[in-house]
Amino acid sequence: MSYIAWLKGPLFLLDLYRPTMDRLLPDSPKNVEDVQCYAIDAPQGLPKIGRKRRLCDELAQTPTRVLPQTLRELENWKLYKGLIEGGVKTFWGIYNSKTIKVFGLNDQYEMPVAMETYPRKVAERLGLGRVPSKKKEPVNYMEYAWGFLKSLGYQCESVIRPALDHVDAMLCALAAQAFVDGQEHWEALGEKPFPDEGAAILREGFIVVPRRSHT
Repeated sequence: MSYIAWLKGPLFLLDLYRPTMDRLLPDSPKNVEDVQCYAIDAPQGLPKIGRKRRLCDELAQTPTRVLPQTLRELENWKLYKGLIEGGVKTFWGIYNSKTIKVFGLNDQYEMPVAMETYPRKVAERLGLGRVPSKKKEPVNYMEYAWGFLKSLGYQCESVIRPALDHVDAMLCALAAQAFVDGQEHWEALGEKPFPDEGAAILREGFIVVPRRSHT
């Protein structure tokens, strides 16, 4: 299951969905119209042949320090296998759908667009400073991040305390909002993605995060 945070003005709307090849992206709530950007916390592609890690992962300091070269190699992968497979297959499906653009595949910033982001890097760019470890201190991570978002004026009427993964989804939504707000509000870390038709995957790609001045 994937956690979702829709952002409408200062209000977060929370949801869950299970990605499938027939339903790559979630249906938006009735009161959320004209979604322009989907920010996804999962790798959109695998490294270039000969590399073990994508440049965007190095720059954003993601935990996926080593990635497989192909989907076949991924079959026997252990660390983050579900995350990697879900992200790579979802973005490849979006690329083939032709209805939503994958950010970086062309020079036009067309919308609606799907892009990759990384919540911890988003939190850093928003000014949270040193965020507690999500793995070692999950409650502190959630309370610290959610408290900071509330201090910026964001609200969530559906829950008193959001789940840990909902907080990450909220940070993804803020990366999407930065992108929608205009190029001066966001930065793309990494290398331009490109389709590897033979392997049926994208390779490399950008992780999009707010600029440091964006709040």
